[in-house]
Amino acid sequence: MLKRIYEIVLDSPIGLKKGSLTLSGEGGACAADIYLMRHWNRFAARRTGPGGYSLRGALWTQVGEVACEMELRVEGEGLSAVADTAKGRMELTGRLAENSEN
Repeated sequence: MLKRIYEIVLDSPIGLKKGSLTLSGEGGACAADIYLMRHWNRFAARRTGPGGYSLRGALWTQVGEVACEMELRVEGEGLSAVADTAKGRMELTGRLAENSEN
């Protein structure tokens, strides 16, 4: 079973937000949990190819939940994504955490 934890930074309209992203699952079915601004956000995820994931869910914000879709790319120990939301596009970057399983 895959379980990888990444330390992430989201470049949001209200500034840089640090958090974590956990990818878990087997085969094509997987999930992503994103921790930002002291809240967990659950995303449905599916593999789109080697190192590629498509995520759908909602991000908690100070003004309520915002629907969000991301195309996530994992390369080596890093990841990058662009989050498409009603509040605009936001870039997300990250590195594999030291306590992550492989």
